[in-house]
Amino acid sequence: NPSINTTGKHQYFQIPASGDLILTESNQFDFLYSSRQRDITVDGYKQVEMNFKHLYAAVYFEIKNISDSPMKLNSFSLGGIKNKGNARIDYNGNVALNLSSTDDSPFAKTDLNKELNPGSSHVIFEQSGKAKAILIWPHSVADFANASFSINYNLGKNWRGYWNTAIPKQVQLSGADSPYKVNNWAAGSLYKYNVTVSDDYISLAVTRVVDWINDDVILEE
Repeated sequence: NPSINTTGKHQYFQIPASGDLILTESNQFDFLYSSRQRDITVDGYKQVEMNFKHLYAAVYFEIKNISDSPMKLNSFSLGGIKNKGNARIDYNGNVALNLSSTDDSPFAKTDLNKELNPGSSHVIFEQSGKAKAILIWPHSVADFANASFSINYNLGKNWRGYWNTAIPKQVQLSGADSPYKVNNWAAGSLYKYNVTVSDDYISLAVTRVVDWINDDVILEE
């Protein structure tokens, strides 16, 4: 819940009202804000057009098995990101963020146990068969410098029908390319990451960056 400071000339919203830091993985809510100033002595009394903006960014991860062997996806987590913070929005619509990181692995999926045949894929934050994005605090270039994801998977089975030894991998998100080069997460944008697994090699590409204003975004519930 935001609070409104109405003392003096400069008014602002504090999110949350307590000033505490919000953990994004446990508080998946969208927050829209708008700022508009108009001189009624010039424009008169009429409807005010509002251009709303999103406070958060949204990210989406899809894992695809492009190897010739079956794959079992065990776990996925993000690392090196700012998953804790609060915000202040002034009457001009300027946003000041106060971000930090926790010691644990945010948005961790530790028990995926998802089997993928060659050529098949899985959306990490999928729910009820629907592809989902997660809300993330906006990250500047500096905030994004150490962002990564970790993945653990088995690839192929031995002659007894047991999965081969699990393979752990950590991949820097700042290295994502083709067709988009991404080095930050901007508020109001959705970033779609495609992770392809071939043998013990992983490639990462950002295949889509869209503005929420012009695109439907289904968020994780």
